[in-house]
Amino acid sequence: MHKRTANTAQADGFADLDEEGCLALLESGCIGHIGFTSGALPVIRPIRYRLVDRSLVFATESDVKLNSARRHAVACVEIAGTDASTGMDWTVLATGRLREITGPSSLAPRDGVKLRPWGRSTEGHLVALDIELLSGERSNVR
Repeated sequence: MHKRTANTAQADGFADLDEEGCLALLESGCIGHIGFTSGALPVIRPIRYRLVDRSLVFATESDVKLNSARRHAVACVEIAGTDASTGMDWTVLATGRLREITGPSSLAPRDGVKLRPWGRSTEGHLVALDIELLSGERSNVR
């Protein structure tokens, strides 16, 4: 994990989040953007995800995300938001390698709710991003 001093005030008005804070925000969310490369070009796509242990699990159709998972490509998921109670903005970046989940897995969503690909009502292939680097920050300005 990429470590920075937690909650250290930055000159740019942001403070770093610790690992616990980053994981809590990932767990509370369900929509993010995944960045990876395809054909040596950058690609960014929205996903619906679930945090399961230290992996982000999402469904995808047979497309570039699935092909990237089958190649164990490096990817990064970004989520961002605003704390409704304080008005402070935050962002979290989770980076790791993708992999396809085949067969029964402990990474399948535990609540029984099926994940579905972004913009689709059908089920897709399950993919996991196993988090290797985790960082986040929140604004100090309201």
